Amino acid sequence: MERLPVRSQFRAIGAVRVILLLGVGCHAAADQQKISDAWFFPDRPAGLKGIEGKPPPPLKLKSWIGEPVDVPGSKGKVVVIDFWATWCGPCVAELPHLKELYTRFKDSGLEIIGINLDEKAQTMIDFCAKKELDWPQYCEGKGWKSEFSQSWGINGIPTVFVVDKQGLLHSTEARGQLDAMVAQLLAAPNP
Repeated sequence: MERLPVRSQFRAIGAVRVILLLGVGCHAAADQQKISDAWFFPDRPAGLKGIEGKPPPPLKLKSWIGEPVDVPGSKGKVVVIDFWATWCGPCVAELPHLKELYTRFKDSGLEIIGINLDEKAQTMIDFCAKKELDWPQYCEGKGWKSEFSQSWGINGIPTVFVVDKQGLLHSTEARGQLDAMVAQLLAAPNP
């Protein structure tokens, strides 16, 4: 049996990994299984973990419909920050869960902020309108080069952060743990 050249072997391995990531990601989101972000992003900078318990990087913006969004100004609320894109299968697969979570807890003090990494803001606007996503969404239209993806150290999506009522970054790896984490943080006393 003839062996493939090394370059072809690496391409094949890469293709299998992408297929597995997309398949497992979509399956996990659909079945609400708990798969850690570390499995998807083993090369995520260790520095992200070190900012938990501290104020998050600044995030002050206007959503696509003109709503002001100010994470440091959201003390007393639990804020979920979802970095996503319309072309990301696992991101899109998690949206029904985020919609359900938002519906269940928005009157109890939950805020969700979507930071979209599409290259065209109109793509995100059309998608959000079609899917009836009613929490603030922002898209700079610069993909991975957007100000917030760089200042927050985003190198893979979906990525979900949670800020607690004191305005401190509670988790940099909240994916798969949001239900319990949000409920616990909302039950905590206000600052």
